[in-house]
Amino acid sequence: MKSSNKKSKAEILRQKAEEALKKYPINLSETDTLKLLHELEVHQIELNLQNEELLLAKKQADTAAEKFIELFDYSPTGYFILSKEGKITDLNLTAAQMICKDRSRLKNKSFCDFVTHDTKPVFNLFLRKVFTGKVKESCDVKLSDNKNSPIFVHIVGVVRGNWEQCFVTIVDITERLRNEEKIRYQSGLLENVSDAVIATDIKYNIQFWNKTAEKQYGWKASEVIGKPFGMFIKNIYHGDSLEAILQKISQDGYWKGEVTQNHRDGSLIPIISTVSRITDEANQITDFISVNRDITEYKQAVEGLQKSEDSLRKVNAEKDKFFSIIAHDLHSPFQTFFSYSPKMAEELPTFTLEKSRKIIVYMRNAANKLFNFVDNLLEWALMQRGLMGFKPETFIISDNIGNNLELIFEAADNKKITISYDIPENLKVIADLHMFEGLMRNLIFNAVKFTPKNGKIKVAAKPQPNNAVEISISDTGIGMNKKITDNLFQLSEQINRKGTEGEPSTGLGLIICKDFIEKHGGKIWVESEEGKGSTFSFMLPGSKELGERKL
Repeated sequence: MKSSNKKSKAEILRQKAEEALKKYPINLSETDTLKLLHELEVHQIELNLQNEELLLAKKQADTAAEKFIELFDYSPTGYFILSKEGKITDLNLTAAQMICKDRSRLKNKSFCDFVTHDTKPVFNLFLRKVFTGKVKESCDVKLSDNKNSPIFVHIVGVVRGNWEQCFVTIVDITERLRNEEKIRYQSGLLENVSDAVIATDIKYNIQFWNKTAEKQYGWKASEVIGKPFGMFIKNIYHGDSLEAILQKISQDGYWKGEVTQNHRDGSLIPIISTVSRITDEANQITDFISVNRDITEYKQAVEGLQKSEDSLRKVNAEKDKFFSIIAHDLHSPFQTFFSYSPKMAEELPTFTLEKSRKIIVYMRNAANKLFNFVDNLLEWALMQRGLMGFKPETFIISDNIGNNLELIFEAADNKKITISYDIPENLKVIADLHMFEGLMRNLIFNAVKFTPKNGKIKVAAKPQPNNAVEISISDTGIGMNKKITDNLFQLSEQINRKGTEGEPSTGLGLIICKDFIEKHGGKIWVESEEGKGSTFSFMLPGSKELGERKL
């Protein structure tokens, strides 16, 4: 408080004015004096008014200063004023709270004392640049009071007018960095999941494209980010329309279903896609995220299972047919044996020679049928199990066409059937001789069986392109309709047609023929017209010499 014996500034000012006035005496008339008094009174009023305005302006300025100080102190941003040496000359409350210290205790302290050791070089470089470059500079450092966990801050500084101090703003970026780290972690997870993850904005511009998407579709993330999804991927929807899908996403928040999408090379990929919406605080859709799984292998597995199931059904059907064939074909010859053997045992002395010969012929034929059936059955079983030997060799067709056909010739003679041949003399094939003989035996015997008396059978062979030989067996028999020819080489379908003389037939011989031919890489087919006859043809590889002659 000022002493009472000291004069105020106003008193001192008045004293000086009176002394000055004494130096300049003024002689005024009464009228001039009255005028002067009036002017002084007016001037006094003006001064009073100006003084009131000044007082109001001062009050407003004080209020503004208080508000500024309040804003300065309670701003969410920390403010420091630092000297060239980095000492804190002033700061706001937010800045003090960042360091967890009382503001009064921070003034004249070195700011660097609160910067962690590992980021001090960064801060020192920042401070040096601010004062030498005299432009705005920024950096990120960690602050710590050695008691609490460090915080990450972003600092921006610029020098003040006298170039002796700098004004520094500090923003706590700890939470932001944590969120960024969390986003990086989540992004890393999405990058390495086994499904393609794609994010687009509301206009379907691609915002995220993980590594699996790169591999699945063939485009790198750098090629697609920011571009429309439809520039790269075309969706073929199965079941739901695009409008129905968008409506479901809008109502339920997601859609899941199967689509077909394209790879960069144009190939199509079956996909199970889950598309979800991302909304803002007002529940407005801002983005879409889709998780797309390539189900090619799944589809192949399902298809494989279906094939396995079909194959198993076929095997079961063939097994049933197989047992049926065994029961049928074993029954007939054994019936002959059981029928004639008791008579021979009991009545043989009373038989004439002709009757005995006839019974023996019946029993021999039954034995031959049984042998041929068992032989075919054995070969088919070995073939199915992959145990049958396969030794292809080159041989002349005409030299081996009639091997082991004595029984067939006898059957043909009994029905007065003529068998002719049209085979080039030196035409060769490459085949397993044993299989070839079984093949010809089955096909020629089949022709004899279904050709009536006085009929004709022709065995022909001719070279074909690509070093192949076509062999055919034609007959003038009863022929077949389309239904029979379509099922002729399928064990699961029962034909069970008897020959023209009641000869039994199971179709097993033709199945064996087909297996033999396919083992050689060939094919078999039939052309037939009911009532006019049939032609069975098949293709086998020819010898190399045949190919050389045709070049």
